[in-house]
Amino acid sequence: MSYYQKSIDNCSVYQLDNKINRCKFLNKTGTNKELYQTEYKLLKSAGYKKDFSHPDISLLFSYTNSPWIGISVSPIRFFQPSYSIRNVNEAGKKIESKRKIGMSISFLPISYQYNFANKIQDFNVSLLQINGPVFIDVTKFGSWQNTAKGTNVIYYRPEIGLGTAYFSVNYGRNVAITRRNEQIIDKNMLTARFSLWAFGKYFSKD
Repeated sequence: MSYYQKSIDNCSVYQLDNKINRCKFLNKTGTNKELYQTEYKLLKSAGYKKDFSHPDISLLFSYTNSPWIGISVSPIRFFQPSYSIRNVNEAGKKIESKRKIGMSISFLPISYQYNFANKIQDFNVSLLQINGPVFIDVTKFGSWQNTAKGTNVIYYRPEIGLGTAYFSVNYGRNVAITRRNEQIIDKNMLTARFSLWAFGKYFSKD
């Protein structure tokens, strides 16, 4: 590819950035809805997906020395979908002009899981979760309750993993805060997380 052609392709990237920023501005201010719809349809046809936010529900599948199943609810979750915009340059060649990796940020997620084999409940809450391409949660505190024995342990669980805005696999390390009955808590935990509402939004026509 010639230096001239590379310059043309780089210009298209800057033009796309300007179009996306203008589209976001029009949507936020609502000053010209017709222009926004026109701009958004053009970008969408090229592969663009706009950011969105709403409450979220996720399914949880975890494993320690036996499987867990549960659910997580977040009152507000910000999503930035992954997308790839393809444009046509002056030579008529279709090029990938802009690519965005999907990510999400969850605020105050509350989770509940149950271990049927050992009859243990897991309640936890976090201040903030970042998901995609790296999953990070270092603000999670919770409680394991053995319903059969009536025992309880409060814990701290930092988590790290990989994923997208819609799915992730992460590793957590359970650190007992209350030493009494700490033998009921498993130190290592592997979790797969599926965001139900995000999948629905991703495959919607909007």
